[in-house]
Amino acid sequence: MSEQSVAFRYAKSLIGLAQEKAVLDTVYNDMQLFAETCQQNRSLALTLKSPIVKHWKKLEILKALFEARVNPITFSIFEIITKKNREALLPAVAKEFNRQYQQLKGIEEPILRRLLP
Repeated sequence: MSEQSVAFRYAKSLIGLAQEKAVLDTVYNDMQLFAETCQQNRSLALTLKSPIVKHWKKLEILKALFEARVNPITFSIFEIITKKNREALLPAVAKEFNRQYQQLKGIEEPILRRLLP
């Protein structure tokens, strides 16, 4: 299964749970924070993708950076994905979550942004 399809499924599940718990906007903000942090901190993104760093160490890093800053539902997806040893997917899940959220809310991306790679 491709990274994109796995990210799609995790994001869809997270949206469903966030809607059920009435924290969709909060989780959206959390996932934006995570995506921006990964973009601004290349070492975090590389650490999440590294096969050398053990998954429990990656979870410790995520706890230190995000557990106190994000909703427990948001952090639960970090834990689930990390415990399944798929933490390299987290940036893709965050991006896909944000895309699905915007689609759900009827928010369109600026045309210029869609044209850029």
